[in-house]
Amino acid sequence: MTTNERRFVCDVNVMISAVLLPGNKPDRALRKAQNLGELLVSETIWLKQCLSAFATTTLHSNK
Repeated sequence: MTTNERRFVCDVNVMISAVLLPGNKPDRALRKAQNLGELLVSETIWLKQCLSAFATTTLHSNK
């Protein structure tokens, strides 16, 4: 990575939305960030948030 390359950090909810709904605004924003520079992701936070989001969704869908 060069020192002039742009770096982007995105909220995990945006990433989940982009995965679940391709073509929506979060998906387009992530793709644009990837095209303009580097997308920084914390694997620990990503995994924790994904597990939490899917656990919540599963709990609500089983009611």
